[in-house]
Parts: sequence; structure tokens; C-alpha cells
Amino acid sequence: MHDPYGGLADLKAGFLRVLHGLSFHDDPTRAFRAARFAARLDLRLAPETLGLMAAARRAGSFDALGRERLGGELDRILAEPAVVQAFRLLREWRLLPVIHKRFDATRGFLERLQDARSAAARAGGVLGDEAPSQAEVLWLAVASAIPRPDRATLDRMIPGGHKARRRFREGAEKAKRAVSALAKAKRPSDAAKLLERLDPAELVYALGLAEGRGHGRWIDWWLQEGRAIEPAFGGDELLAQGFRQGPAFGRALDAARRKAWDGADWEAQIAAARAVLVKVGRDQAG
Repeated sequence: MHDPYGGLADLKAGFLRVLHGLSFHDDPTRAFRAARFAARLDLRLAPETLGLMAAARRAGSFDALGRERLGGELDRILAEPAVVQAFRLLREWRLLPVIHKRFDATRGFLERLQDARSAAARAGGVLGDEAPSQAEVLWLAVASAIPRPDRATLDRMIPGGHKARRRFREGAEKAKRAVSALAKAKRPSDAAKLLERLDPAELVYALGLAEGRGHGRWIDWWLQEGRAIEPAFGGDELLAQGFRQGPAFGRALDAARRKAWDGADWEAQIAAARAVLVKVGRDQAG
């Protein structure tokens, strides 16, 4: 075997090494790939390589790194099983400010990242084809480490189009507010009204935020049961009751679904729907 760069010796020693002194100057994304592979393969940077990275950082080589290219590397890191270790390395190498100069690299961020990864693994089997990717969920943890007013200037990092970028800007707070409000939920319908507003990635991120809290049971209920519950009847039944089809049918069926979430029978559900339609009819007549 021809091994001109001593790669076998480095592997045996557990080192990751660049091939030339200007490697990080030429392509700063190599530093983020280094974190990904070092975390995945349990390697550490060779001392010389660590010095070259620090020199490139001091020289401002990372300042010119495009948002799209940086986002692509982060997206690959966020998909890794060893994502938390990769971000520990980025923190150790002082590269998190490349993402944002005020990136919150505290222990709390790493804990949110780990909880979100665990939640993505738990929810995957429940949500099936609707399950978000691990990276989609963990982008919300990254967003939580960046001041909200500044996220709009960074959303070009985010793969996936307009919806993913809006989630990056707003989703972490949506999930956090929902988890906080769940503490006051008394009935399944209270929880459902909060959780149905979240998209799958926000929902799974909320599951991670609720880790270790008693009201996290509401998210488990929603994932496993609540989101699939529908009223025991549809619009045809309301027509049969003598009501004229119109926009109020949606509100009536929503009222019936709230009753269904709370375990009410057909009679209670139809009564709730009928009450909505009767009130709408009176309001229109008045």
C-alpha cells in the first residue's frame, strides 16, 4: 500500500490532519467537515492542523464563507448521530461564532440539541411518513442559539425553501410557547388546540423541550392518539340535520372534534356542532 501522507499512522493514533498549510484558507468549510468526521469516527485534530485552523480563523478566512455553503455543511452535521459531539468540537475550536457572532454556545444549547435528537428518534416510529428529518428538528435548536431579530439575515443558510426558512425564524419560539402553555392544560382538547398549530418539526422539537416535564405527556398523547382523532360524523350528517352548508360547517366540525378529543360520544359531539350552527344562524338573522 502506498501511503505518502502517513494516513495509516494518523488513523492508528486517532488523528485527523489536513494535507497542506493553506487548507482552511482555501476552503473554510473543511473545518466543519473536520468536526463532522472527527465526531463520527472519534478522532481528534492533529496539533499542527489545529494550529492551522486557528491561524485561518485569526486571518479572517471564515469571514468570507457564504451562508449557503455554511448551511450545507451544518445540515450534514445536524443529520449525524454524533451531532452533539460535533458541536462540542466546533465550540472547542471557536467556530460557532462563524455561524453568528453571538451564538449561544453554553451547555444549555448542547442539552437542547441532545434532547431534540432524542425526540426525533422517539417520534420517528410514531409519525411514519410524516416524520421530519433529524436535521429539520435540530435546525430549531440552532435557531434557539441565535438572537431572534438576527435570524432573518441568516435564513439563506437553511435548505428546504420558504417554509423551512420561516420555521428557522419563528419555530423555536412557537414550540417553546406551546410547551409552556401545556402546563396549564386540563383536558386533552386544551393540549390539542396548542399542538395542532405546530408543524411536524416544531412538534418534535417541543417534545424535546418537554423532556423531564410532567406535561410532556400531552405531546406523547397527541403524537400517538390525539392528532388522528376526528369527529364521529361529517358534513353530510349536518345536512341531514337540516342545516344549510356554508363556512360555519368548518367551525361546527371543529367544535365536534374538541369534544371527541375529550372522549365525548356521538350525541355530545353533534350537540356541540349544532350549537355552533344555531348561534351562527341567529347572528345572521339578527
